[in-house]
Amino acid sequence: MGFESIVHEINRRALSRPIGRLQELRKQIKGLSRLPSRHMFSSLTTFDDYAFHLGGRTELQFNIGRDRVDRVRKFRHGVAFSLEPGQTLPDVEVLRPKIERFNEFLKQNLQDFSDLWMWHYEGGEPSRKYRPKLISSDLIKPHVFIFLGGLQPLDQIDYEVVLDDFDRLLPLYQFIESSKPKGLLTKTPTQLAKEIELFKEEGRQMEQSLSRRERDPRVRDAALVKYGRACMVCGLDPAVKYGDFAQDCVEVHHLDPLGARSGQGKQTTLDDVIVVCPTCHRALHRYSDPSAWKRFKKECGL
Repeated sequence: MGFESIVHEINRRALSRPIGRLQELRKQIKGLSRLPSRHMFSSLTTFDDYAFHLGGRTELQFNIGRDRVDRVRKFRHGVAFSLEPGQTLPDVEVLRPKIERFNEFLKQNLQDFSDLWMWHYEGGEPSRKYRPKLISSDLIKPHVFIFLGGLQPLDQIDYEVVLDDFDRLLPLYQFIESSKPKGLLTKTPTQLAKEIELFKEEGRQMEQSLSRRERDPRVRDAALVKYGRACMVCGLDPAVKYGDFAQDCVEVHHLDPLGARSGQGKQTTLDDVIVVCPTCHRALHRYSDPSAWKRFKKECGL
């Protein structure tokens, strides 16, 4: 399987996990005005053999990749600090307080990660892997990469293990990236994980209140495969218009509303839905006949 396919599969499966709300958590913690992405990993942060979460360049980054550890090629998954200077990270000292928070968290919760591994690269040279421990201040310098996580055979990736470990590492990320780390210090990874799960549930309930009734996500996924991501009314393709980060800014319009078939036991098929942009979706619901999308399109001159 190609690396991009691995990234896509992790992104897809993560949507039903606490880690799938990472970008929403980032929006909340960082006070961002809008959601950076629906997914952890973006095409902007995916490379030939590794990927890190969108926005992770100056953070403790969720990271996956093909790596050579103790001279054996493996698939890695976990979190990392990348102290590689660049346009987004001109001074690696920005990461020093975050590494100190990493150590602070690890002191109290080392046993929770005892089955994981750490290793680092210094000047391009890899260390041998070792069990989790505090990061030495000697490693806080340019051209150092420090990793904490799990290893799997390249040809036998267990995605559920990857996501389990990501969920387990999410409280560590939250502690490090929170603007008020001291207030979180007394909370264990289990307590923080419960907060994140609650955050996920609140998001799901909000989606329900907006749509009035939750729809099967498999219908949406299948519709996007069949019809593509361009609006079938106005033709807008958000990825082409705005960039890959916006590729999921499309919606599925049900031609046969849920309320009209309530209690009838009717299954939704792909003939019952179309792919539309958010603007056309709302306009269709205000049209005289929301199911007559072709007539709507013609009358609008689209």
